[in-house]
Amino acid sequence: MEKNVKQQVESIAREFLDKISLTGAQVEVQEAQEGQFRLAIQTDEPRLYIGEGGSNLSDIQYLLRLVARKKLNPATPLFIDVDINNYKDAKIQYLKQTARSAADDVAITKITKSLPPMNAYERRIVHSELSLREDVATESQGEEPYRFIMIKPKSIIFEF
Repeated sequence: MEKNVKQQVESIAREFLDKISLTGAQVEVQEAQEGQFRLAIQTDEPRLYIGEGGSNLSDIQYLLRLVARKKLNPATPLFIDVDINNYKDAKIQYLKQTARSAADDVAITKITKSLPPMNAYERRIVHSELSLREDVATESQGEEPYRFIMIKPKSIIFEF
């Protein structure tokens, strides 16, 4: 990939953020892998741009990706991950902690527990976090956008 793609993505991102009135924000563009960029944005008004459950943040990320693909060569592989005031990192830690806590309750009580509805990305984090546990199993149920995870106790069979 061209060396200046990172600078182009940064320029496109700054212009886009100015147009949505996110001025004065600090923007750091990091290239994780070829064609994959992470925009770390710091602002004094994060709630407005993050939205309820991160919905505005998802929309910003989607629109920025569309704009960048249109302005860059369409054949250029491009993925842009946008995070505002470390919201996504905090959300991931919260989901992992919630999953571990619920799994501990299920392991102790042997009673199935359901978690609140989550999007596919959030469910993947929970499934991954609990995948190595031998005392519980996870299963997604329901229909979008109300799909949720059930955490169930696993039967432990003792062999002598």
